[in-house]
Amino acid sequence: MNPVRPAIQASGLSYAFGGSKVLEKVTVDVPWGAVTALTGPNGAGKSTLVELLAGVRSPLEGVIERAEDVALVVQRPAVPETLCVTVRDVVTMGTWGDRRRGRGPRSARERARIVGDAIARVEMDGFERRPFFALSGGQRQRVLIAQGLARSAEILVLDEPAAGLDTESQARARTILAEEASRGIAVLCVTHDRADIAAADHVIRLERGTILS
Repeated sequence: MNPVRPAIQASGLSYAFGGSKVLEKVTVDVPWGAVTALTGPNGAGKSTLVELLAGVRSPLEGVIERAEDVALVVQRPAVPETLCVTVRDVVTMGTWGDRRRGRGPRSARERARIVGDAIARVEMDGFERRPFFALSGGQRQRVLIAQGLARSAEILVLDEPAAGLDTESQARARTILAEEASRGIAVLCVTHDRADIAAADHVIRLERGTILS
């Protein structure tokens, strides 16, 4: 982590679906040790932007520099009953492909501890053996947040983590993100929630594929 250099620097990003521009010359920095809220109306290109910043998509134009590994927390997916994975399995996936710089792979004991801690932080302890498909939408979202925490990445990017959560769980998610930022982690969160926006250290508004503020 280099505190002088932003966690993510993006300049002149453009992206299109089927010839229709979704993002146009977007420039944005994501700072260390802060929660940055990305907001704007539906269809503004927020999910596309975070996927570009996380490396899931490649821009048509522009440059993205990531100072460290990125953990991306997606919106809760639809899960078929034939996918027999448990809550613990899903969170454990966050420890796969450990790319910690300058350090060797984690031991099985350390990974188990990290997974257990992440599950407890989103208050899903006791559900470890529950099939993921059997959870409610809000519970799935909490498990996916735990998966992102288990990644132990220096940059945490979340696409509407409050989607489907009740008021208490939303407040808990805000607390978790603030705790991560206080440890120096760079947090970028797509949100429509007024409380999330008010609690953020920085706010970026995206509208019609361009940054307004």
